[in-house]
Amino acid sequence: MESSAKVFHFVGDEVVDVEGQRIGKVTEISADPATLAPEWLVVKTSAFGRLRLLPLDRAIDQGAGVIRVPFSKQMVLQAPVPEITGSLATSEREALRQYYHLAA
Repeated sequence: MESSAKVFHFVGDEVVDVEGQRIGKVTEISADPATLAPEWLVVKTSAFGRLRLLPLDRAIDQGAGVIRVPFSKQMVLQAPVPEITGSLATSEREALRQYYHLAA
């Protein structure tokens, strides 16, 4: 994972999937409520799309304003969507961690 200062530069970057297909743009970074460490990329998938969260520790900075994630666009679009993306409830956070197969 990138340093805390670096990840906030991801806001506005394009996110692409494992095959290079555009998923959307990073609108903000969501933090772990206990540690305040950056934890999730909040991504707007289209003009009318819902915000989706992607695990920051799986994001790879490709440079030139592009971030690659090791998931398909379809998988991202089917991920659980929390009510408030910037402040996840414990159950929402756990649902996302399970969905993306992240260690507890």
